[in-house]
Amino acid sequence: MQLKIGEIARFEIAYRLRRASTWFFAVLLIVLPLVVLQALASEPQHLNSPLSTATAVALIAMVGMLVTAAIFGDAATRDADTGMRPLFYTAPLGKLEYLGGRFLGALVVNAGLLFFIPIGLLLGTFLPYGDVTFGPFIPGAYIEPMLTFALPNLIFTAAILFTVAALTRSTLPAYLTAVGLFIAYLVGVQWARSLASRELAMLFDPFGSIVIQHLTGYLSPVEKDTVRLGLPPILLFNRLLWLAIGGAV
Repeated sequence: MQLKIGEIARFEIAYRLRRASTWFFAVLLIVLPLVVLQALASEPQHLNSPLSTATAVALIAMVGMLVTAAIFGDAATRDADTGMRPLFYTAPLGKLEYLGGRFLGALVVNAGLLFFIPIGLLLGTFLPYGDVTFGPFIPGAYIEPMLTFALPNLIFTAAILFTVAALTRSTLPAYLTAVGLFIAYLVGVQWARSLASRELAMLFDPFGSIVIQHLTGYLSPVEKDTVRLGLPPILLFNRLLWLAIGGAV
C-alpha cells in the first residue's frame, strides 16, 4: 500500500510542478508578504522582529487558503473532471491509496510553496517603508512560525478542503469552504474575546493569531523587538488539537 501511495504522490508532485499555476502561486506568496508588511508598518516594533514575522506568517497563511483550495480541489477532482476516475478503480488500487497519494502529493507541493512566504518577508526588508526601522536578521524568526503556524494550519485546512472537494467532486465548494473558514474565523476571533478564560480562547483558535496576541500582550515594546514566541505549552496543545481534528477529517 505504501508503494502505491508513494507512486501516486510522486505523480501528483510532478504534475503540479509542471503547471504554470503552481509557479503563479509561488509569485503570489512572495508578493503577499510585501503587502502585509506595508499594513504592519504602523506597529511600534521592528518590522522584521520575530513577533511581527510570526504575525505576518500566520496572516498570510490564512489568506493562502485560496491557494490550498486550488491545489487540493484540483487533486481531488481532476480525474472525475476528465472521466478517468472509473479507470483507476478498475485497477488493484483502493480508495485509501488513491486519495491518500493525491493528498500527500498536493501537501508536499503546497508545503513547499509556503516557504516562499519567508522569502517575501525577507525581500520586504530591503524596501522603503518610511520611518519604519528594521532589527538584525534572525533566521529562526522566519523558520519558527513556519513550523508552528503555517505548516500545521496547512494540514488542518487541506484536510477539510480536500474532503469537501472529494465528496462533492467539484472545486467550487472547496473555494467556498475556504472563504467560509476565513469568515468564520473572523467571527470566532470576536467571540473568543468575550470568553472569560484566556486559555480556552487560545485553544479554540485554529490558526493561531489569538494565541500570538495573548502570549505577547504583556511584553514591553523593547521585548517585542527581540523575543521569539517559541513553543509554550498552550501553543503546543493548540497545535496538537487542531492537527488531530484535521487528521480525523
